[in-house]
Amino acid sequence: MSLPRRSASAVTALLVSAALLSGCGSKDQQEANAPTNPQTSAGAAEIKLPTSRPSKNSSSKKPTPTDTPSPSASQVQVPAGAYAGAGGSKPANATPVTSVNPSGIAVIKTPSNNIGCDLSASYAGCGVLNYQQSQPYGSDEGGTKWWVPLDGSFNQIQSKGDAPYFLGTDPAPQVLPYGTVVYHENYVCASEQNGLTCWDTNTGHGAFMNRDGTAMF
Repeated sequence: MSLPRRSASAVTALLVSAALLSGCGSKDQQEANAPTNPQTSAGAAEIKLPTSRPSKNSSSKKPTPTDTPSPSASQVQVPAGAYAGAGGSKPANATPVTSVNPSGIAVIKTPSNNIGCDLSASYAGCGVLNYQQSQPYGSDEGGTKWWVPLDGSFNQIQSKGDAPYFLGTDPAPQVLPYGTVVYHENYVCASEQNGLTCWDTNTGHGAFMNRDGTAMF
């Protein structure tokens, strides 16, 4: 028995629709059952995107090294009684030593004639004459310790075999009235009633001297 033409067309349309639906379901099922690539999943888990954009003002500048500070009075332990500006730069009221021999050695002494100094570019030191008799620092193989080095060659009072220039007369040493501050090369000496303070402005180190004792700094 033959079906009417309209009924046959309807049956055909239903069969085509069923086939299409079956194909889509099969494809979805295959995709759902397909194995996951472990490398792709692990890579996706490791990648972390930034949650915020860095500020334009942020920078990674390298730290700038700090220069080593030069010696100053605040860094040197200046003893009590020493000149107030000891260990620092040349005071504004300091004047050049007027007694300088042809070798460039300046010679000075205190009003009491007890302390004198030789100052030059290559060496500097002071002698306290009464230490030769009282011997507060004893003696060494060279004799009584009475010479105070200022040039950093020694950090303690020592003996001196040869006579210092300030004991000579060519030229005679400049006498420093109390309250006077003088300089020669990088050395400064300040004369006060309680003693003589001399120091190297390059290193900040020096000594405060009087007849009772010497404190080096």
